[in-house]
Amino acid sequence: MGCFQNIIMWFFFGTNFSKRDIAAANFVMHEVHCRRNIVLCEKCGEPVPRTEMEEHISEEHALVPCDMCSQQFEVSKIEAHKVSIGLKL
Repeated sequence: MGCFQNIIMWFFFGTNFSKRDIAAANFVMHEVHCRRNIVLCEKCGEPVPRTEMEEHISEEHALVPCDMCSQQFEVSKIEAHKVSIGLKL
């Protein structure tokens, strides 16, 4: 029985909420914690603590104008846009 328990302890599950591998022995506790405290952002799909969702939206998904073309982009996507537009110029 001891070998079987060791195998179970090293078997990992992926969770939908935290997007991390969790040891099977900790999976149930982790899943309960995540369901209570973590939500997936509707815009980017990233796990965010429930209490920080409003801050996440305002910091990562607020629209800002591009200095080069004046189009509006999310804060989290503006740098990639600037790189792509720089390559086109």
